[in-house]
Amino acid sequence: VPMLKLYSKVYGVNTEEMEAASLGDFENFRAFFTRRLKKNLRTIEEKDDPFSICSPCDGTVFNFGTCEEDSFVVVKNTPYKVEEFLFGTEGG
Repeated sequence: VPMLKLYSKVYGVNTEEMEAASLGDFENFRAFFTRRLKKNLRTIEEKDDPFSICSPCDGTVFNFGTCEEDSFVVVKNTPYKVEEFLFGTEGG
């Protein structure tokens, strides 16, 4: 629990949004990281708009624009070809 409290403080996790009653309800970090949020907390505003997007997680957009065939994206200091990032690699 102390690690989850520290993580929540450092990364600004709003623990009031989680379905679980307390941080002690999570048996490991993975359970916390994939926690359920309270019902109807986040709604999809434009769900009928074919050009809208919805992210399944909280995050920050650092870059956007047109992707070319040989474009790279950097995630957690690791560069990925856009194609590999979106579709994976053969055998992977």
